[in-house]
Amino acid sequence: MRRFLMKLLVGSLPFIIAFAVVEHHCRTRTVIAIRKDYIHRHAERISTLLLGDSHSNRNLNPGGLTMPAASVALGGQPLSIDYYLLQKLLPTLPHLSTVVMEVSPHRFFYDLDATHWNAHLYRAMWGIPYKTEQFSWSNYSLVLAHHKHCAEVYLNYLGLSGTYLPPDSLGFVPSDSCGRFHNMRYDTARIAATFRMRHKFDDTALVPVNLRFLDESIRLCRQRGVRVVLVSAPLYPTYAAAVPQRQWQQVNDIIQQIAHSNHVPWYNHSRDTCFSVYHFHDDDHLNPRGAAMFTSLVNRYIHQAE
Repeated sequence: MRRFLMKLLVGSLPFIIAFAVVEHHCRTRTVIAIRKDYIHRHAERISTLLLGDSHSNRNLNPGGLTMPAASVALGGQPLSIDYYLLQKLLPTLPHLSTVVMEVSPHRFFYDLDATHWNAHLYRAMWGIPYKTEQFSWSNYSLVLAHHKHCAEVYLNYLGLSGTYLPPDSLGFVPSDSCGRFHNMRYDTARIAATFRMRHKFDDTALVPVNLRFLDESIRLCRQRGVRVVLVSAPLYPTYAAAVPQRQWQQVNDIIQQIAHSNHVPWYNHSRDTCFSVYHFHDDDHLNPRGAAMFTSLVNRYIHQAE
């Protein structure tokens, strides 16, 4: 039995080493890891923090702002995680003066699923146990939480894959210029004919829950004398038209109410016609040109809030 266990251990050793190498790489080279490390190293100088999901993560470049800034936005990030990230980060950023929160309509209709990779990711990297399974190895390993993404990151590092765009030193990864719209040669008729809405707006029970998280996030900031700027990112008309009108109006009314009651500005670019088809990567994300334009606008809003 002892000899069998020794053989099993020796045979498993290469896999254990490979797993540890990829895990370490993903804890230091992925977007969330780079951003966490950047915030830790530059905590004394960061004055602006960006929050949100992919509409902030891919559309707002902290390096394009004229003040020291960092982003903790991530694709699929709900308003609940915005709140818990603020709880963790506000006490660690002594010179933080402004928080920019992205509030696209779909964010009020979803939250974390306990079994989804995002939930495990926030627990593994930020120690946020919100809506995670009571015990799961994925809570402690990025590879187990999101093995496909980790494989892409490591294969790119080895030069074996070109599908993963590595982040810059602030963790920003702009949308690839060669996205859906580029591939369709910016043909608006083809874009409209092939559009499929990927977000859902039917879980209305989550609206008051997310309203509370947004309101509490603003309250946390105000308690520390930190200004809040609310922004809604540009959406291409195909996407904007597919949002149910009732839900769209409900969310707009909610955001206006929160902005008014908390005395914070809200800049709504969701139907901004200044962003043409040539500014978009796909129906709800900007390409590098569009992201630079949107970042410049938000930079101005931050200065106006000072």
